[in-house]
Amino acid sequence: MLRGPPSRVHDRANPNTKVLYDKSLSEWTSKYVKNKRELDRVTTQCDHLRHEAQKLQEHVEESTKTLKVMEDKYNRELTTRFQQSKANYEHALQQKQILQNQIAENRKLKQTLAKEKTSLTADYDRKYAELTKTLEQRAKLDEQLARLSQQLGDLAEERKRGEKELATLQGHLKENSELVDVLNSDMVDVREGIRASVESHMLSSRYLDPEQHEGE
Repeated sequence: MLRGPPSRVHDRANPNTKVLYDKSLSEWTSKYVKNKRELDRVTTQCDHLRHEAQKLQEHVEESTKTLKVMEDKYNRELTTRFQQSKANYEHALQQKQILQNQIAENRKLKQTLAKEKTSLTADYDRKYAELTKTLEQRAKLDEQLARLSQQLGDLAEERKRGEKELATLQGHLKENSELVDVLNSDMVDVREGIRASVESHMLSSRYLDPEQHEGE
């Protein structure tokens, strides 16, 4: 704290006091000027610091606002992303459940198809065996048919030959039919002649030997 100048009453009372007073005043003035200069410098620095502090405060407030905006934006985006991620996660869980259900159904279907495959394989093997047996029987029947066809062909040839021979015989019979008729007529005449001769002979015998017939 600065002190004021000494009282002038002492100057009038004692000359030495004036010297001391002037010295003290000079020292005080020098200190005052020095202190004032230092105070001005400190004041200037304080003003500068206050200005810098104000700038820093404004910067801090601006940064705080920016940070708040960024935080709000981040929170909004984070909330949106969280909601989207949550929805995607729930959708994935639903899809997982659907896939698990489909896998279970596919396993059941696989078991059913395996049973059907086993049944169809057995049925196929059975039918294949039956088909093989049928083919073997058909091969045998084809052989028999071939033999019978050959025999039928032979019989057809024999029939043709028989028909030719029959036609030849019928031709011969037709040619000799008139001769046969004549022979038959002659045989009838001979038979009738023999019969008439026998009857005549018997009648003659009766007339010639009536007594013999009576005795009989």
